[in-house]
Amino acid sequence: MDNNLQSKMAADIAPFRLPRYAQIPDIGLYLEQVVRYVNAYLAPLGEPELSPSMVSNYVKQRLIPAPQKKVYTAEQLARLMFIAAVKPVVPLEGLRLMFGIQEGSYALCTAYDYFCDEFENMLFAAFGVAPAAQGLGETRSAAKDLLRNTVSAIVNKIYLDRYLSDYQDRLAQERSSSEAVPQETERLCAEKK
Repeated sequence: MDNNLQSKMAADIAPFRLPRYAQIPDIGLYLEQVVRYVNAYLAPLGEPELSPSMVSNYVKQRLIPAPQKKVYTAEQLARLMFIAAVKPVVPLEGLRLMFGIQEGSYALCTAYDYFCDEFENMLFAAFGVAPAAQGLGETRSAAKDLLRNTVSAIVNKIYLDRYLSDYQDRLAQERSSSEAVPQETERLCAEKK
């Protein structure tokens, strides 16, 4: 791969961080605030944004608990952050099953923080920001293996999408530059006449 392209991709993704469970606001956010909050964190990934209608659908599908008095808590935000990050590779029924596995294995705050650690670890390794961290993923359980494979799938998709997009942009710039050279040459020749 072109080193300039790899360096650009790494620089774009290096500042990415997910909020840990303790950092998620638990003051109660309204739907529009929830959508802005989640999208602000996930925007650097370049995946489709979360919309208010999607959040409402996740409530109807019982993937997240219904808001109380139209406000969403940290628990709901953590679930939405996970859903928004992995929805490109996991269907709704798969998400429902994964939440069931998580609830039978780990408290939400523990599972969410582990997801954040694994996601950042794999993302930074895939984009060449940092080598894969030692110690993550050493404890074996079916729930952690499932999460790890899910994170691997989404990170690989993000990397592939970003690489192809950046490569396409570079080709367009090269074509634009190469088309400008003959036009400039023609202009100079016309001026000499």
